[in-house]
Formats: sequence, structure tokens, C-alpha cells
Amino acid sequence: MHHILPLSKGGADDIENAAAVCPNCHRRLHYSNDRKIYTEKLRTSVLSLTENCSTVE
Repeated sequence: MHHILPLSKGGADDIENAAAVCPNCHRRLHYSNDRKIYTEKLRTSVLSLTENCSTVE
């Protein structure tokens, strides 16, 4: 589980701020040279999914 906005930066510890990622992706999100870009891609994807889900209800 990865917090999209880190708890240390004010992110909530709830489902809306979390993404299930595999261990390799989680490591990449924290330690790779492209972690900022990769994190932004994840954040954008999660926001897109949540927006799509809210329009279905």
C-alpha cells in the first residue's frame, strides 16, 4: 500500500489517499531516480479513477 500524498506531508491515512501497488512499483515510488514523475503518474491515474467512479453513481 502506498500513500499518494505522504502522511509526513499532511496526507490522510484513508482509502482515498492510498493505492495498492506491487513491491517493485512501491520501491520505485520511493527510491528510483524517476520517483517524482512516477508518483505524479500514479496520482493522476488514481484521480482519474475516482472521478470516473463518482460519475457512475
